[in-house]
Amino acid sequence: MEQPPGFCDPNLPHHVCRLNKALYGLKQAPRAWFQRLCQFLTKNGFACSRSDTSLFVFKRDACLLYLLVYVDDVIIIGNDASLIRSFIAKLNAEFGIHDLGKLNYFLGLEVTHTSTGLFLSQKKYAHDILDRAKLLDAKPVPTPLASNAAFVTNGDLYSNPTHYRSLVGALQYLTITRPDIAYAVNQVSRFLQAPCVAHYQSVKRILRYINGTLTFGLSFSKPLITNLYGYSDADWARCVETHRSTYGYSIFLGGNIVSWSAKKQPTISRSSCESEYRAMANTAAEIICITHLLKELHALPPSRPALLCDNQSALFLTQNPVSHKRSKHIDLDYHFIRELVASGKLHTKFIPTKLQVADIFTKSLPPSQLHAAGFRFYSLEEDKGIQKIYVWEKEVYLPVFTLNKDSDVIIRNLVAYESLTSKSNSFMLAEFIVLMCALVVNVDDVQYLKNVIKGDLHVDEVVKFFTEMSSSMPTMKTIEKSNLKYVEDEDIFVYEEACTMIASGFKGYW
Repeated sequence: MEQPPGFCDPNLPHHVCRLNKALYGLKQAPRAWFQRLCQFLTKNGFACSRSDTSLFVFKRDACLLYLLVYVDDVIIIGNDASLIRSFIAKLNAEFGIHDLGKLNYFLGLEVTHTSTGLFLSQKKYAHDILDRAKLLDAKPVPTPLASNAAFVTNGDLYSNPTHYRSLVGALQYLTITRPDIAYAVNQVSRFLQAPCVAHYQSVKRILRYINGTLTFGLSFSKPLITNLYGYSDADWARCVETHRSTYGYSIFLGGNIVSWSAKKQPTISRSSCESEYRAMANTAAEIICITHLLKELHALPPSRPALLCDNQSALFLTQNPVSHKRSKHIDLDYHFIRELVASGKLHTKFIPTKLQVADIFTKSLPPSQLHAAGFRFYSLEEDKGIQKIYVWEKEVYLPVFTLNKDSDVIIRNLVAYESLTSKSNSFMLAEFIVLMCALVVNVDDVQYLKNVIKGDLHVDEVVKFFTEMSSSMPTMKTIEKSNLKYVEDEDIFVYEEACTMIASGFKGYW
């Protein structure tokens, strides 16, 4: 290191200092600090995760301790409070730390502790983005992108590309808790080098959508059944210029979404089957990665993970490892999904397109489809053996609503409610969830909602209750058709519902 100002040796002005320890500001300092911390943690019985080197796991008998590191910020969780306090004392004695107490904010993520689990959001971060873009007073829109929006490279160049890159980069970080904007952000991220005016208008639309959904985030609750499953989807030749396909996936652990992605495939697919097959291979890779992580956390689900796709031909390719004339050109690295299926480490299943949750990661959808995606779960943790079929149709005027964090908690409590009625003239649990997608929920009247779930109220009474809740709210005419079925499956309890709904405004979020 060069001699610092004020400490130069006049007799040896060209000499340098030899460092005995890492100095703040050097490029080697972060690595040196991490190695020092690793030595301390290893000495105290922690093991560094192979899946994520910033994660450390401690296990002693039934006691578990997890430690997540980001530079000098640390999160510690475990199932033994006394063990946590003891380790924090050791950490403080070794390094001198500031214990900030219960986790509520970390790297821009707001953590809210609820009665059922955790709620993650980035409200403050999203507000800062809107403030930077001067769109705090902008009129909200129901979707991040217009339906079937197409992006091309030609057009008038935007005058401030640095501002464009700054906003898009911020939106990319916002997708940590906002999967609903993942596809839109992926589209505008393709033009960072030379953005056009039309691309900037799309960014502004995304921000207007966020302005109306600032309180949205991810809810995590303790599941009754911890199963790992993923949805995979692809939109063949979505790019109008390169004709490359866009694929996406969403992976759930016990009903909680833990991973998702929206990307453009690197090569052109010659058929929709090929694009779906490539998407399934990438989804399978992510599932296996999560499986390895769960194994290191000593929380591996007992059942094998499942992968759901809405393309039968792609499913046959994963389950029948033979050479096909139209698929023999596919790269070998995509065929590893066949080995996973053959070895029993993964099983693939068909899912109807109308129930495909990952559809929101492959194309811009209208409000009615985008807003229902968060409720189309294929795993409602109910008791085994439930088999009920109920069909209904009704045309009513219903008020528009927006789901917020509190009502999302109410929904998850109701989903977990074990009481299902067999009365033909009463509201069932699944029907109520569908109706929630089109109604304002008065979270103050929880007891009334419980009566709805128990089946104590007639259908007409429920409709009357909701339609008379607020005469000042805007209404919409909706025709709802639902075909609801609970069946026992090998590893997953299947929940099928088909709901046709004319909607306006965002209807909820998982």
